[in-house]
Amino acid sequence: MSESSSTSSSTSSSTPLHLAVALDGAGWHPAAWREPHARPRELFDAAYWTDVVTEAERGLLDFVTFEDGLSLQSSHRTEPDGRTDQVRGRLDAVLIASRVAPVTRHIGLVPTVVATHTEPFHISKAIATLDYVSTGRAGLRLRVSRRRHEAEHFGRRTIPRFGPRIWTPRWSGS
Repeated sequence: MSESSSTSSSTSSSTPLHLAVALDGAGWHPAAWREPHARPRELFDAAYWTDVVTEAERGLLDFVTFEDGLSLQSSHRTEPDGRTDQVRGRLDAVLIASRVAPVTRHIGLVPTVVATHTEPFHISKAIATLDYVSTGRAGLRLRVSRRRHEAEHFGRRTIPRFGPRIWTPRWSGS
């Protein structure tokens, strides 16, 4: 075996693979709540989320993400719809992660936070708290809302413009 083939095979075999699951209600498919094992009546109960995350941890996943938003889910990208045949509404992602943190040991907890209208201080405080109660297993997935009706919740007539930037938590020491 040549030196170069030996090096490339050892490099590729030492690259870790991280597995995760994105959690959103009864599932990502709009009709997931209709599945026989789905528990749509429990989506607003902390026990449901504890069960789902502890099952992911037993499956040795590295982390879970929790979806969030400032309005009800919609099949339209920029406005609400009037559908009643799909699950609508969700609990706060950071609060779900904070609730399941004490009953898990190693799985990472990555809530989605809509940063469009939320003050950075509030985001950093919430994630720092999650990091503390999870003993260092907190992550963050920022999302920007472009929905006009969500801006109106905050008394804004227009949607703020955002450019790319790097967000470094103040507690990280960087």
